[in-house]
Amino acid sequence: MVSFFGDRDSLYAIGDGFDLIGGRLSDITIADIYEEITNLEKEHPDDRRILLTRELLLTLLGDHEEAIQLLKGTGDLEQNPFSQFRIARHLGALGKHEEMNNLLARLITKQDTPGDQLIAFLAAGTLDKKSEAVYLWKKIIETEDLVDLIIDDDVLEYPDDFSCLLSLPIGLSVIGLEILQKYNIRENYEVEIYAFVYFIKIMLDCITDHIYQTLTDEGPYEALPGFIVAEAIADEGYSLASKFFSFTPIHNTAIDLHIHTNLNEIKKYTSEYSIGKKLIESLHTDAIHDPQFLSHLREETGGNECQIFEMLLHLRNTGLSDLIMPLIEEMEKTNSNIRMETREQSRMRNALWDYTMEGRYTRNDPEDNLQDTLKQLWEKGDNTETFEFLSGHIRAGRLLSESSWAYFLAGKLGRFDELTDLLPMYKEKKMNEIVYLLEGYQHLMQKDLKPGLNLIERSIQAGLYEPIAMVLLARFLNKAGYPKRTIGICEKLLKKSFLKATEVYPILVEAYRMQGKEKEAAAVEERYKDYE
Repeated sequence: MVSFFGDRDSLYAIGDGFDLIGGRLSDITIADIYEEITNLEKEHPDDRRILLTRELLLTLLGDHEEAIQLLKGTGDLEQNPFSQFRIARHLGALGKHEEMNNLLARLITKQDTPGDQLIAFLAAGTLDKKSEAVYLWKKIIETEDLVDLIIDDDVLEYPDDFSCLLSLPIGLSVIGLEILQKYNIRENYEVEIYAFVYFIKIMLDCITDHIYQTLTDEGPYEALPGFIVAEAIADEGYSLASKFFSFTPIHNTAIDLHIHTNLNEIKKYTSEYSIGKKLIESLHTDAIHDPQFLSHLREETGGNECQIFEMLLHLRNTGLSDLIMPLIEEMEKTNSNIRMETREQSRMRNALWDYTMEGRYTRNDPEDNLQDTLKQLWEKGDNTETFEFLSGHIRAGRLLSESSWAYFLAGKLGRFDELTDLLPMYKEKKMNEIVYLLEGYQHLMQKDLKPGLNLIERSIQAGLYEPIAMVLLARFLNKAGYPKRTIGICEKLLKKSFLKATEVYPILVEAYRMQGKEKEAAAVEERYKDYE
């Protein structure tokens, strides 16, 4: 069995979210996670993201000396202002203030790239050099063409595209927001707050999917560490977001509304994680047989009946039906409509699997042989052969359930236009996730940006796997001549996506080069050169 942190994809989903844990987990829990991630690094010794996660955990454990040695061992310290800034923070925690101040002062003088300027801004704020911090922020805003930004639908739908601080790791973004508040800097401030809250919500979306994948594939006890860490991240994220939001009134009413909406979603996640954690911890204990167990669970977690019922449905299918089914039956007796009120039912209606009375899943797909062949092609790794197999069968009306992957491969191979003529078929089949994807592509190729972006968003809402949609959108935007938007999407995907970095970073490199930013393109290539 693979535990939650024994899987790299789960680790990538959390990313630098460990920087949001604060003091919400015990040192013993953090040390256990650190040991597991250190073992994972032995399997992937060149994975820089695992190394940086170790540094975040060492920071939480207060082992600043070891954290410094890790960062110094990356081999690119002189070229990496992010690592240098983190080292300065560790030096400060160790009481070595003179060394810290000297390093920060050097970082202020290095302003060659937008990334350098952001770190210089953080360094100036940390040293309480107000005039330099204010000057640098204005310079950054000008560089990113965000002066006097008009808050329109694009900003509200894609706030991360208009944020400067979100190009930093999330922990450094927090420091940036604190500096903006300290000096009452208002330029782009409201967008930065909104983008921060939005990003936390998106991060939790991704973490949640990985938790439930682990729950299904490995079991409840393997998923438990995910619930524990996610609850800590959501709690601290909500606390920070609320603090930033309430510190200074938000004047733009649309941004204010969107921040409230995302804060509510984050709060719901804190209850969801708490429910999952307490349910799993209560398994095989006397507490779960207490007639008041569900009432106590609702009171302790702040969750509602639908959240509890959905969690029970998730746990039912993990070999625990003897424990879980009595609780499900009890909830159905007290609320006969609860199944209709839960999101789980819509998920189950669209699933490819039918649940049997024996508690097993049986495949409900008449194309088993084709699926087996497709699986073999995926394992073989020949994208061209896989695409031609898929596209041929899709044209014949077969394997339509795999359409999203056909279009993903088409985008990767530069052959997307070969499948756009299938739009009428998808309309007839009412496969709206693909209909909206293709219509969005057509609008973007005509440089009709706003309708194109809206249609891609609708494709996700209709059921298109979000990482696939966003990778395709990044490719579309490059092709349509909007590389700046591509950069924001790719940076976000690299932080949180289920997809391998190798599917994303070449698009980012292309976007930088389209803008003539060879230095940034080379830095991205260097960052991912050893990625497996």
